[in-house]
Amino acid sequence: MTENKNEKRMVFPGDSIGSVEEYLPGDNVAEESGKLIALRVGDILEDPRDLRVSVKTSKKVMKPSPGDIVYGQIIKGDSGRYIVAIGAFRSSRSGELLETKLESTLKIESRRDERFPPVRVGDYIRGKLFLSRYGMDLSISGPNLGVLLAKCQRCRQELVLENGTLKCKNCDLTEQRKIASDYGKIDLNGKEF
Repeated sequence: MTENKNEKRMVFPGDSIGSVEEYLPGDNVAEESGKLIALRVGDILEDPRDLRVSVKTSKKVMKPSPGDIVYGQIIKGDSGRYIVAIGAFRSSRSGELLETKLESTLKIESRRDERFPPVRVGDYIRGKLFLSRYGMDLSISGPNLGVLLAKCQRCRQELVLENGTLKCKNCDLTEQRKIASDYGKIDLNGKEF
């Protein structure tokens, strides 16, 4: 581990900080093939009493509030209710794009004349948080909100937008979604949404 227990040692995501024989993984640390790996940038914090090692980050993890625009992926869905894994949000206070890790619910009111679901599991979306009686829920109503990237149900290739319809260039399947006005302009590495 560290040479001098009083000396701070900064680590970066992916850095090896020890082994499971020495310590158990604590906050911001994961075990991978018997090694302890840092998940965030920060200083190593050893707890000899509980035999745990953590990474203490200097930055507070920000959480979105009602009215913030969020970016995430549909991970589960059934009967007009979808679970969205949110990875980033644009704060309505600062306008800055911030990383986060939480889940929210997207509820779609069903309409009889609507034959196609507005989202599907696996879609990347932009939504707006609002406060409901169940907590913070998500809405995709609005021209800048909706699906940013979708994949074909048949062959899992990325769908492209052609004349208002999503089309697979690989198998020619066409699909419909509630798409955002800037569909397709997304960087999945988290740099720009």
